[in-house]
Order: sequence, then C-alpha cells, then structure tokens
Amino acid sequence: MNDLTLLRDYGPDADPVAPAALAHARSELDAEIRRARSPRVLARRPRTTVRRTGVRLVGVLAAACVALLAIVLVADRTGPRGAKPSSRPGTVLVAFQVPAFPYSLRPMPAGLEPPTFDYDRGADQGGAFMAHYRAIDQQSVLHVIATHESPSRPTSREDVRVVRDTTFDGHPALLTTIRGSNQVALAWEWSPGQWIEVSGDGRFGTEAAVRAMASRVVAGPQRVTPQVHLAPEGWVLDRFKDGTILTLADPHNRDRTLSVNLKNSMAVDFVQQSYGGHDLQRVSVNGKRADLIKVDQGWALQAPIGDRAFELQAPIDLTAEQVVQLAESVSLT
Repeated sequence: MNDLTLLRDYGPDADPVAPAALAHARSELDAEIRRARSPRVLARRPRTTVRRTGVRLVGVLAAACVALLAIVLVADRTGPRGAKPSSRPGTVLVAFQVPAFPYSLRPMPAGLEPPTFDYDRGADQGGAFMAHYRAIDQQSVLHVIATHESPSRPTSREDVRVVRDTTFDGHPALLTTIRGSNQVALAWEWSPGQWIEVSGDGRFGTEAAVRAMASRVVAGPQRVTPQVHLAPEGWVLDRFKDGTILTLADPHNRDRTLSVNLKNSMAVDFVQQSYGGHDLQRVSVNGKRADLIKVDQGWALQAPIGDRAFELQAPIDLTAEQVVQLAESVSLT
C-alpha cells in the first residue's frame, strides 16, 4: 500500500469550517494580488471603480447561471502511478459550463479594448457579473454590470453617493453620481428581476455618456475564458477575475475550492515555488508533460495550455487522477 492509497482511504475526510469572511474583503485581496503581479498597475482597477460608485452589486443571473449537468463521468482507470479512482462520496466529477456574460455593446464603441470579465458570488450567495471595457489610452473605463437587484440607496449623510430616480428606455432607473468625482452609473430593470448597470469614469463619467452607452446594450452572450468543463458534483462558480483566475466552490463551504490560474509560463521549480509543495509527480495532461504535487491541504498541478500555462489547485480529498481529469478539461475556448 503506497502513500497515495493511504491518504485516499484513511486521510482526513471532514470539510473545514467556513469562516464568516466578508465578500468585500475577498475582492480587495484579489485586487491587491493582481496589482502585484500585473505590469498594468498604473491603470485604474475596474472593481475599485465599481465599488467607489457605491452601488451594491448583488444577485445572480437566472438566464446565465452555472449549468451543472447530471452526467456522471466514468473515471479513467489509468491515472498517474496507477492510482485507482476514489469511490468516496462527494468526489464524483460531472460536466460543467462556465456561464457566458449575457450582454454585449452593439455597435462596439471605438477606442476600447476587448472586455475583461469579473464575477463574485458574494458572501450572501448573490453576485454580480461584470464586463469592463478599458479605453486604449488607459484613461477611461466603462463597466456593464448584470445583477438581480436594484442598486442600494444612501443610508447616511456621510454617504458620498447622490442617487436620483429617472427613467431609461421606458423603464424606471436610478442615476448615481459620486460627489467630487466624474463617476456616474445608470441602472435600470432590463426585465422583471434582472437589472443592468452601466457605469464609467473618464470620458464615460457623465450622464450623457452612460446613457449613450446604455443604449448600445443588447442581449448577446460573450464567452469568458478560461473554461473548465468538469467539476465536483454540485459545485458552483464562485469567482472569476479578469480572464485569468477562475474559482469554483462547494456551495456548502466556500473555503473548499477549485481554482484555475492562467500564467505566462510553467514554473521551473514548481515544488519550491508552491507553499508547502512536496511529492512531485510527472504526469501527462492532454499529451503534454505536467507537474502534480501535494500542497498544504490540497493538490497543485501546472500544465501548458496554448502558448501559456495554468496552475490548478484542488482539495486533497480528490484523487490524483481526478485532478488530472480536471486539468484536461481546462480550455481557452
């Protein structure tokens, strides 16, 4: 009996207790990590801009919710180092589809980069799905945000928001401005229970500009990347960050996660660069060499994808071959 078999059959099986962490703290931490990694540190962060508008972004999209299909996949019997598939409950992999952002801008305004997308399920199990269109000159940003609830109103005199009731396209709407800034947001009920907010700064930071951009919003799904096509049964999309970080979570324990992080290249010494990394295994992912290691309370795997690479992190109660199967389901399309 090898170490992998011992860990699979007799290792700890209980889920960790989820702390009462605030969604806002999580978002700020994600933003700080990305600032440290990205050369675009001088650009205004999209989520920061949205948060400064003070508009509460909650709810999920009914028409674009995570589609979990009840199709149980037959586990590959030839996993790395001959490991057998686990029969333990809660570790069955099923088909998964990352939702598309449901709206587009048509016609697309000139001078904008292709959009990046964010999603945060939130501590209250709600969420917001956001598309960020940055100007090529990096001086202005336009945001299109989809939620299930209307924006919140100021609750104290210290609130810097100024909210005004208005209409847009025949629908009741709210116009929010920030005192002392050129940040403006227009939110309206697209359909019963489905709200859209268009907000911007720079050249988009006026009521006329956000109304003009709002008039271009149409129902037109935009596919996001990266994609992962397998997930533990019942898991949901938890976070999506700037087209580089995708996180799925156990709906009963948000700290029990599966994440994919796109990187420019594979780490030369994956073990040394991974916190608590040990027990390196050379495995194959879609016919290419990959590295699988154990880390603190989980697995980590790095593999090439296109001309880039990605790192997958997964809970330790999955088997090694399940981690490889998950890695083989990662795609850029």
